[in-house]
Amino acid sequence: DVDFDCELLWSDYIKPLLEDYLRGSYDEVETLETLKKAFELTNNDQTGQQDTGDNDADY
Repeated sequence: DVDFDCELLWSDYIKPLLEDYLRGSYDEVETLETLKKAFELTNNDQTGQQDTGDNDADY
């Protein structure tokens, strides 16, 4: 398991990268907010899952 602070990952790495990428685009602020929501949803999905060790049980 990797233990890291997702908010720190967002604020220190992902957000600045996306801000540079989106700078000057038409909906810069709205797009960044949408991407942050997607990141948070992905993070919530990953932290909510528990590894049971039986990944092939449904196949």
